[in-house]
Amino acid sequence: RVQELRERSKRVSVRGSRLFNAGWHTTFDFGNMLTVCEAIVRCAIERRESRGAQWREDYPNKDEALGKVNLIAYNDGGQIHVTTAPILAMPAELASLFEEEAADVGRRA
Repeated sequence: RVQELRERSKRVSVRGSRLFNAGWHTTFDFGNMLTVCEAIVRCAIERRESRGAQWREDYPNKDEALGKVNLIAYNDGGQIHVTTAPILAMPAELASLFEEEAADVGRRA
């Protein structure tokens, strides 16, 4: 479906000047919006589990292995591909900020 929209977007035109014309600017950005949309869809398809805001009827359970990787979409010659990379440990100084925030919340409760 995204590919269909990409093909249709090639025929989009806007009347008038580029100056102060939100439609012209949106048309200019439309290809980028479709690229981001395709990346999101491809990553959602690749994440074969249900987690957080992503829920799939065909994969209703969490997959703990997928919880340990990030899905990365990249453009290679005009094609969107998806790969995985391990989630890196949070740097200690950042983790300590979260611990401090949790302690503050606990004291306020």
